[in-house]
Amino acid sequence: MHGSTSSLPTVVNSSTLRARTDAGIQGSGRIPPANRRMRTIPLVLALLLALAPVADAEQSEWQVNRLLVRAQRGDENAQARLGQLYAAGQGVEHDEAEAARWYRRAAVQGHRQAQHMLGLMHASGTGVPRDNEAAVHWWRQAANRGHLAAQNDLGFAYSVGRGVEEDDATAVRWYIEAAEDGFGPAQYNLAVSYANGNGVAQDVDEAVRWYRRAAAQGIALAQHSLGVLYASGAGVPQDDAHAYMWLAVAETGLTADAQQRVVRLREEIADRMPFDRWIEAQNQATTCLTSRFADCGEPAD
Repeated sequence: MHGSTSSLPTVVNSSTLRARTDAGIQGSGRIPPANRRMRTIPLVLALLLALAPVADAEQSEWQVNRLLVRAQRGDENAQARLGQLYAAGQGVEHDEAEAARWYRRAAVQGHRQAQHMLGLMHASGTGVPRDNEAAVHWWRQAANRGHLAAQNDLGFAYSVGRGVEEDDATAVRWYIEAAEDGFGPAQYNLAVSYANGNGVAQDVDEAVRWYRRAAAQGIALAQHSLGVLYASGAGVPQDDAHAYMWLAVAETGLTADAQQRVVRLREEIADRMPFDRWIEAQNQATTCLTSRFADCGEPAD
């Protein structure tokens, strides 16, 4: 099982994984034939994802000034919002250092979103010096306050030994915290941990269960993993139609290089499938997409 997915990332942090956006699952829901590629939906930094709400509406000068007054009076929510605005260049001049300054002022007051964002900025060296230990510090603060993405990122730091001593068991503990509260990236990371026996006893059945949960939330890497498992019959009954369906659904959420591998695998599967089964797989993929992954033919958890 480990070898079948070695060409894709193993555990991932918020900077390398995202769930499919609404834009990626709207439209006709049609699935292209095996020899055609669906439109690429690029992966983006969690830093940009966290700023998405800011872009919904222009911030007037009057609104920014009101925020500034509140922030200078110590309002942590206003401070965190100003951090978002400066990071996005929305209503103010884009200034990553100023964004970090306002995030820090909110973070020291216990604002968990600001703590998570400040950790991301330290991890990437955005607006502040790159400092993995500082990133871990702020993620831990946010994680202890129940911030799911911070819990996942803290788990990832432990899994790779970045800013903290490598400890797979502690990584799994943080993945479980976020996964059980429904955070898709952590569910995927927990599945990978069970699949590879990292920090927990290897358990293919548990891996499949968590892959399914993550796949139902639009995590393309989990969808790809299920497709590979169904194609090989590892941990699940071998089923070409289900393999084809999951690979088709996953394709648009993967990187360009991964998409090329998925296209080749889908073509191999399609070549050995009866025509009626191929049509069935196409239809199931369409249903899966249009139902926002609620009806993908998987057994109930």
